[in-house]
Amino acid sequence: MSKFYYLKKVEDHKYGFVYTKDFETDGVLNDIEITQCVDFANRMALGEGYHRGKRSGGIKERSEKEKFVNTLQGKMTECALHKYLQGHHLDTSGVDFSVFGKGKWDTVDLACNNNKIAVKSTKYFGQLLLLETKDWDENGNYIPNEDTNTGVYDEIVLMRIRPNIEDVIKRKSDFWQLDVAEQFEFLKSIKWEFEISGYITHEDLQYIIRNHYVIKQGDRLGKVKENYNGIVMDADNYYVQVTNMRKKEELLRRLSEYKK
Repeated sequence: MSKFYYLKKVEDHKYGFVYTKDFETDGVLNDIEITQCVDFANRMALGEGYHRGKRSGGIKERSEKEKFVNTLQGKMTECALHKYLQGHHLDTSGVDFSVFGKGKWDTVDLACNNNKIAVKSTKYFGQLLLLETKDWDENGNYIPNEDTNTGVYDEIVLMRIRPNIEDVIKRKSDFWQLDVAEQFEFLKSIKWEFEISGYITHEDLQYIIRNHYVIKQGDRLGKVKENYNGIVMDADNYYVQVTNMRKKEELLRRLSEYKK
């Protein structure tokens, strides 16, 4: 029996989840955290920073607005995991709000008790951890970091955020006409909940790569139902289904053991 579930094949190039997991709140971000994340997203996606236009191996060119949303979601989940671990008496390296130009990036999202953690994010209804195949070598090392000897992550943690940032901004029709201070105030008025959805280890990632848990560029992914639609994948991705990931309680035990 395989260690992880493969996606269910609906028909050629169409896949669905085997099981799904409802969102369960693990905490709420506060005004200071939201302000820091919005400021970072503005500077990184719309200001002096650099955010690549395409995913690794992808073909879709992301707009500046899409980069802002992606950057904001990612930084919010880093803050969320930092907050969660601190609440369980685990110190972390803290969230890095440094803005990097082209060709530079932070090499680790969080460190805790000498463990290097990559934080991945998705919407509250997302059901997969997705990792672009072009970013990882056959041994599960993160290729962009190999030159700095920081290519191995001890854990990859998936976080979900509710509500969906993209939908919140779309409903605020004049959002992109607001100045930064007004954006802060609007986004701080939203209750931003987070969930630690699960994690995998470096050894898990190696297993996933060896056993070809891949959804290909152009394949559709969605919930298996009568009127299947699904979203089209922009790049080849390794995947793990949320219901199949290691649990947050095990993550806390694991990190606590390294503390001793």
